[in-house]
Order: sequence, then C-alpha cells, then structure tokens
Amino acid sequence: MIKQESNSPNWFRFLGIAILVIGICFRFAHLDSKVYWHDEAYTSLRISGYTSAELRNERYERGVIRPEDLQKYQGPNDEKSLMGTINGLAKEEPQLPPLYFLMVRLWVQYFGYSVAMMRSFSAIISLLAFPCIYFLAVELFKSSSVGWLAVSLIAVSPFHLLYAQEARPYSLWTVTILLSSWTLLRAIRTKTKLSWVIYAGTLTVGLYGYLFSILVAIAHGIYVFLTEGFRWSKTAIAYVMSFLAAIVAFSPWLLFVISGLRQIEGGVSKSTGEGMSVLKLTKNLVENSSKIFIDFMPRLLQPDDSPYVFLLFLPIILSLVGLFAYSVYFVVSRTEQRVWLLIVTLGAVPLLTLILTDLILQEAQSSASRYLIPSYLAVELSVAYLLATNFTSIWQQRLLRLVTIGVILGGVLSCAIISPAKFWWNKHGEYYTPQIARRINQSSQPLVVTGGNPGRVFALNYLLDNQVSILLLNKGNPPNHIDANQFSDVFFFTPSQELRLKLAKRGYKLKPLINEWEGRSLWRLDK
Repeated sequence: MIKQESNSPNWFRFLGIAILVIGICFRFAHLDSKVYWHDEAYTSLRISGYTSAELRNERYERGVIRPEDLQKYQGPNDEKSLMGTINGLAKEEPQLPPLYFLMVRLWVQYFGYSVAMMRSFSAIISLLAFPCIYFLAVELFKSSSVGWLAVSLIAVSPFHLLYAQEARPYSLWTVTILLSSWTLLRAIRTKTKLSWVIYAGTLTVGLYGYLFSILVAIAHGIYVFLTEGFRWSKTAIAYVMSFLAAIVAFSPWLLFVISGLRQIEGGVSKSTGEGMSVLKLTKNLVENSSKIFIDFMPRLLQPDDSPYVFLLFLPIILSLVGLFAYSVYFVVSRTEQRVWLLIVTLGAVPLLTLILTDLILQEAQSSASRYLIPSYLAVELSVAYLLATNFTSIWQQRLLRLVTIGVILGGVLSCAIISPAKFWWNKHGEYYTPQIARRINQSSQPLVVTGGNPGRVFALNYLLDNQVSILLLNKGNPPNHIDANQFSDVFFFTPSQELRLKLAKRGYKLKPLINEWEGRSLWRLDK
C-alpha cells in the first residue's frame, strides 16, 4: 500500500534546501580547473566573430606565431560585432542556433574574457533549472515532496554539474526543456490564451537555444494528442497553433539549417570506423545513463581497460539502471495517464530517435549523453516520484530512505571528485592534452608544428607558456623548411599519417612521445 503526500514534510524541504546549497557551491567551484576543450574553444571562436575560414587564411601557413597571437580569435574584440557571431554560426555551424552564443558574448563583453567567466555564464543559467524542475514536478505530480526531491537530485547530479560548468548551450537547453514542459502542462490545465502564448514563447526560446528542442516539441505533441484521444479538441488545436507559431518565429534560422545540411552532417557525433552495433549501443546507453547520479570515472570504459575496472563499477551501474527502470514502471503503474505519459514521451522520443538514427545511418549520436538530456530529466522526475512515495510498509519506507541517502551521497561524492579534476569524460579527446602541454612547456624554446582542426589547436594553446613558438599548417601540408637549430625542440602535435609520410620522404624522423588517443598525440623531431 502507498500514500502519496500532497504537502512536503519538513525533512523533504530541509533536505532540498541543504542539497541545493551544496549543488550551487559545486557549480561555481574550480570553474577553470578542467581543460578548455575542443567544443568550448569553438564557442570562444564563435563569440569572437571570426570564422574558421578567416582563422586559416590569417594564421595557417603564415609563419611562426606565439600563443597570444591566437587570443583575438577566442573572445570579443573591436573588429567583429554580434553579426560576426551570427554569420560564423550560419556559415559553419547552422545546427547551433545563436541565442546562447549571443548571450555569452554580451556576458564576457561586460565582465571580461576568461575561461572561468565563459563557464560562469552556463553555471548561472543552470541555476534556473532548480525552480523549473520544482514547478514542473508540482504541476505534474501535485506534490511538493516530489518537487524538492527532483531539485535535490539534479543539484548534486554529476552529469548536470559537468554541463553546468561547460561553455556550451546545454545548461540553457536543460532550462528550456523543463520550462516548456511546465508551461505546456499549465496551459492544458488553465486553458487560457495567455498560457498558450507563454508556451509558444518558451518553445521558441528552446528552438533558438538548441536545435534538438524540436524533439521536445514533438514529444509534447504526442503527449497532447494521446491524452486527448486523437480528438481535434480545443487543447489539440491550441498546441498545434503554439507549435506553428514557434516554428514561424524560428523560421529565419531554420532557413540556415536547411541550406547548411552538409555542415550539420559533419557537426554531429559519428562513429569513427566500425559503425554502431546493437551491443555497443546498449553498452554506451547503460554506462552513460548511470552517470546521471553517480560518476567516479574520469573517462568512459575502453576496450583495453582491465576487466577488474569494469567488474568494480558493474554493481553500481546495474543498480542505478535497475532503479531507473523500476521508477518508470512505478510511475506508469501508479499514476494516471496525464502524468506518466509526459514522462514516457519526454524520455522516449529523443532516445528512440537517436537510436534509430544510429542503427540506420551507423552513427553514434546516442553515445553523446548531452543529446539525451530530455530523457535523463524524465528519468530523474520518475525517480523523484518513487523516492517521495510514502509507503505504509515500514521496511519499504526504510528501503526508500536508504536508496535516497545512497543516491544523494553518491552524487555529492561524485561532484566532490569531479570539481577539482583537470579532465573528465565530457572533455572527450583532451585526456592527454594537459600532459602534452606540460611536456612542451618543459622545453626552453620549443616550436610546436600543428594544424588541422582549430578546436584542437585552441585547446592546447590555452595551456602553453609564452616561450612556445607555433607553426600552423593546413592538413597534410608539411612545412617547406624546418631550421631545428633555432629551437630547443621541435614538436608535432597530432600530425596526420599523411603528414608523417610526407615528412619521412623529406628525410625528417619523428619520435612518438605521447601515443594517440582520440585524435591527440605528440611527436618530436629528431635532429
């Protein structure tokens, strides 16, 4: 037997406030400790107003430069305006709508540019998720207990902490997902024109914040039509009108998206090689989803990792996945359709869309956990409902309190480990970048020869000392001449196989110092 309390007991409220304070502190601690990785460097490039093409034309194949020479491409400057930011996104990354980038540019224009300041904007935006998930939970479950537990869960979620401290649009997307879902439920309940206008506005903001918000809008549509029994009711009509209004408002950027489909194809996460099998996809989904609440590993499990590492974390992973599955089942079996259907549609639509895309096109978008934020939020809401349930059985009450304490403490401990770390899995290929930079900086007067992807160049550049010289090359083009006697060491950062072969033909011999991992390596020229 169960009894769901509609009013929050004091201990839920006190727990929520205490955990909320801890979560806020974590979000602003060690903002500049982690490596400023490839994607964040592209955020800085976008707010500078320069494009990758302009960077290549001005700095690649233009002789030796210093780290400070690249800084004008990593922040606001007098040469480029807000239109430069819009132009760069429209031309090179139309899959990224401009709202976040314009906001963060204005932020650092006013407060000054630094890694910490770039990330602080995301951290501040992430605070809005707390009231949004609280009001969504109360609107959905009619229980402030569920609301406070939902706030507690995302406050110390290691997953949400990582993206609250990243200079990318994911904190903004999280807020718009929660806000649009709440305003949808409120519009359905109040049935006023103003409430539907507000919903259309939040949907528009979501679309301009992150393109995958279209999946959230589709999930909302499926929810509305299923709850209305596929009738052309006033609620269904109001949703369609709101959706169309949001699409019309988004249409100026939608034109860039449609015309830039080739750039978008190269801008999403894809597998690099053997494709995506069902087994690999399942493994990635299970491992990634467990990191919502507990995350002790700085990088994802690799095939060459010791099996003991996998066995050590397997009980935690399976326990959390079991908790997720049971919580969704519990919500579906214990609540009315209008409640559980939102959880199911919000969670399933983005997840199934990405899974089917991966299996059909042999991509790996579902392995990028940031794309599954709507699904993770749905799971967190269902877990909050389960843990807030007041069972009449004493042993069930004790078990739920034990699980609640375990999840919260696991999240706090995970956040405490993650916060001061120099690298975590969301930084992807930058695992060895700090080590590579330290090795280069140890040399008294080194030259670093590199090229190709600007994001990789910038990520390394942030860690280099001023005595380092840099020579930027276009991909595969060896330098015409290297006078090694001018430098204490000549390093090659992530040289392609094509470049190494061309250098070998010219008589240059490269010695590997740090082996390649996810596209990063360091080689030294033997004099």
